[in-house]
Amino acid sequence: MESVFIIENPIICSFDTIQFINKTPTGIRCKWYFPGGEPDHSESQKPKIVYITPGNYPVKLIIENRFGEKDSVTQVITVKQGIDEVRIEYENLWICGSRPDLIPLWYVNDQLDDTDYICIDPVNAVYRLRVKTDEGCLSPFSNTIIVDWID
Repeated sequence: MESVFIIENPIICSFDTIQFINKTPTGIRCKWYFPGGEPDHSESQKPKIVYITPGNYPVKLIIENRFGEKDSVTQVITVKQGIDEVRIEYENLWICGSRPDLIPLWYVNDQLDDTDYICIDPVNAVYRLRVKTDEGCLSPFSNTIIVDWID
């Protein structure tokens, strides 16, 4: 009997959900421990955990068969700084903003625009924003701005 589990991706961004998969044969009890994670423990075969604070965290799986024999395995995941929220603030339909460590990803009518800034043309369109950090962490989508031009 040996504890085995798979991590979807051992390097994640804070605020992202990570799933762990127990590959130990069925019929064996399992207990997971996720220091720094939310939740911090589970008995699920495929728990999903969120980490808020960047750092390196151990993940431990302990298994036990019907005879009381136990085994455990620990792996480490790395949590990079992520982004929990992005909001567009605007005045007179002019959206601006700049932060050197963030890469803006503008979506116009759900299509990714290839510029790093956007000036809203007076047309019917839906604008949303995501940002990406230098380390590749993506934010959730921002609030939506709907521009409805009326003559």
